[in-house]
Amino acid sequence: MDRLRIPMRRLTGMSDVSSERTGDGLPTPSVEVEGDTAVPGGRLDSIDIMRAVAILLMVQIHFVEILSRDPEWGSILNRVVETLGTAAAPIFTFLVGMSLYLAIIKQQSAGVTRGEIAARNWRRGVFILFVGFVFNVVIWMPREVFSWDILTFIGAAILIVFSLRRLSPASIILIAVVILLASPALRSVSGYAAHWITPNEYAYQFTMKDVTLGFLLNGYFPLFPWLVFPLSGLATAKYFLGGNTRRDARGLTLPVVGAVLVLLSAAGIVLNSRVGEVPGWYLANNDFYPATTSFIIGALGIVILLFWALHRWVDDRSERENHALAFCRRYSRFSLTTYIVHHAVLVWPLLLAATLSGKADPWFYFENACGTPVALVLAVVFIALFYALIVVWDRHGSRYSLEWFERKFSG
Repeated sequence: MDRLRIPMRRLTGMSDVSSERTGDGLPTPSVEVEGDTAVPGGRLDSIDIMRAVAILLMVQIHFVEILSRDPEWGSILNRVVETLGTAAAPIFTFLVGMSLYLAIIKQQSAGVTRGEIAARNWRRGVFILFVGFVFNVVIWMPREVFSWDILTFIGAAILIVFSLRRLSPASIILIAVVILLASPALRSVSGYAAHWITPNEYAYQFTMKDVTLGFLLNGYFPLFPWLVFPLSGLATAKYFLGGNTRRDARGLTLPVVGAVLVLLSAAGIVLNSRVGEVPGWYLANNDFYPATTSFIIGALGIVILLFWALHRWVDDRSERENHALAFCRRYSRFSLTTYIVHHAVLVWPLLLAATLSGKADPWFYFENACGTPVALVLAVVFIALFYALIVVWDRHGSRYSLEWFERKFSG
């Protein structure tokens, strides 16, 4: 079965901070932090909005990709949905690094010791890894346990990025550049193409070599090159959101960097169309599988531009509450649960329908259930109904949500 999976999860983001350095290589915050995301005097709503945008894009593309019939995949509507949907994973993985840094700042402001901060973040990464493996088995069948989807990537990324938290922004960016440049060449020697049955379906053997290469290079979301996004988020947060030497995130540096990255991506795509694809895919189409250099650079530029625009537009502007911000904040707080639930709502009924109708293939109704317009309507219905549910859930302290279990496990 072909499927484009562009998943996500909730991650916390906190305040702008200032002041002296600690032994952890991070600034000691001097502001009061309230809630999951905050700035001096209020929340950092830009991060909540980015998560909300990502979750909307993620839900709509999954409904369309999983339900729509193959003949409609080339339609204009389907292409628009797919193009917009590919932004979800870069946004969430970028926020992994940014939110991790800000979460440490929040914990320091609460007087948490360095040892406990480390323990919390390690437990958090392990929790997400575990949920990712369970998700692969329960939603996509046991044979998919090592498909290395977005949740397993994020769990591993939390552990890796936390280990690099003391490095300077320049050092972190250098590591990201090395990963970006090395990934195409490494894919060329890892047998990447042999592990993909179709452009959107990864397959592997239950061997140590295949499982390891899948984690590093060949899976849906391998460390190379996807680590570029959380590392960039960490560097951005350290450079612009904390410390005595922090730059103004509302200035021109971020939009210039973002625009340059987008232009470099466009140049790579144009050159590829003129000279053909070169070995290693350095000049390549804007492909999601594999995440080509052109895609990574362009998507990172767009995410940086989005953060800059939202940070400039909404953060520190007003204390007022409104329905749009309440919507974004709630979906931000429940995005891991949303990710799991919307997959269950999509996948399990289709498997049940195939079984009850006597189909030999349990995946018979995948990409064969309805047209794209109907799938989009169903996505909107899910978003509305699930929001009504999380409003009530939120009022009861989100007990027994995945975020609740994560907090209990992490401490």
